[in-house]
Amino acid sequence: MSQNAFLLPLLRVALALPLWLFAVGAMACTERTMLELIGTLEAPKGYDQVYSGVSVQPPRPITTMTVREVLDWQRLASKTSVSSAAGRYQVIRGTLSNLVDQGVVSVDDIYGPRTQDRIGLHLLRSTGYRNGTTSPEVANRVAGIWAALPQIGGPEAGLSVYEGYAGNHALISAPSYQGVLDCSLDVADVEMEATVVRAGTRLGFEFDHIIERMLEGSEAMAEPLQEAALWLLYALAIADIVVTFGRIAITGRSLGVVMQDLVSRMLVIGLLSFVILNIADIVFMVANVAALLAEDITNSKGISLSAYARAKTTLVFSFSEGFGNLPSHSSQLVFSLSLIIVLLTGAIMALALLAYARLYIGTIIGVLAAGLGGFTATRNAPRALIFSTLGNGLRLLTLMIIMHLGLEMAQALRGSSPGETAALLTLMVDIIIVLLCWQLPTTIAKLTGGLGL
Repeated sequence: MSQNAFLLPLLRVALALPLWLFAVGAMACTERTMLELIGTLEAPKGYDQVYSGVSVQPPRPITTMTVREVLDWQRLASKTSVSSAAGRYQVIRGTLSNLVDQGVVSVDDIYGPRTQDRIGLHLLRSTGYRNGTTSPEVANRVAGIWAALPQIGGPEAGLSVYEGYAGNHALISAPSYQGVLDCSLDVADVEMEATVVRAGTRLGFEFDHIIERMLEGSEAMAEPLQEAALWLLYALAIADIVVTFGRIAITGRSLGVVMQDLVSRMLVIGLLSFVILNIADIVFMVANVAALLAEDITNSKGISLSAYARAKTTLVFSFSEGFGNLPSHSSQLVFSLSLIIVLLTGAIMALALLAYARLYIGTIIGVLAAGLGGFTATRNAPRALIFSTLGNGLRLLTLMIIMHLGLEMAQALRGSSPGETAALLTLMVDIIIVLLCWQLPTTIAKLTGGLGL
């Protein structure tokens, strides 16, 4: 064999090797790709975006501020907000301060795109991620830093590590996240999903905020109503005691019987006073117990309307997978079914809102009924209030269970059916859920003997 015959193939391999390595590298998800995904999900408005819930806004765009100035602003913002996240990678104050201590950034650095990218890359690498990593364990560690990413494996797959905290939810599904990791999907492919889910989550947040405002409103209403109910209770109690003692004097009953009757009345008055003074806490406790029981029964993490809306919009978005490959009439059908499902989801959440209103506002207004317990002839009124509160609590519990069991059923149907079939089946499930949410909670509430409002 000649020397040329040996060297020629070797030369061809040497020349082809860089091209092969380039092709493999092009197929691997890189650190740059991951940072693009994280930034797209966490801060779609870019490097100047800060946590939307802050009441103290930065004095100027954060990309023109030094790291020291950003830390000073975050210190102020965190006093009135649950988060002080800032920039493309939504870095909170504690993390940024630690990075300064570690020498990753200096307090004199401008918090612009270059500094933020350096921070993002350092945090990403701290999880063990490197170019081409597809490990679910590493992916979950990345999700442990950025709340918009879902967990890929485990019992909470698809959920954010910080699900529900400070309004956080995963904005893409676990399969979409895995798709970006293994390069079967581009960031642009999941950006629309994030936009849709973000819009659905925002709608759920609005419902959650209405519930919070109802609670705040009922607490504000409670104080004057409590005072009025106490005056009514004591005035009727005194009048009732006077009338009763007058009857006892006429009939000549013994002193022992009189004292027994007086002690019994005082116990009732004390109990009703406790209920009146603590009615807001009682209502809040009933709502919390209902939510906790619903979580246990449905095995859900953090039951809220924003979480429900996020899950439903994620589900609806999944119906359109492979849209371009469907015939036009099929794609129109899926779109129409999806639109109806979104409307039914809004109706279901509106029924949940009504259940909260019955519990919060109805019970607080009904506290005046407890004041009627001071008079013998109207002593059943407080009993009706207690049963009404319990009934409204059961109504809320039943509704939340129905909602989330229906969601789990729809998700199971989606997992085993193509988009068009799954959309139709989900629509049928949602119609049943609306009917159940309309009728069953009221039926359950009647079992307590109180119909609420």
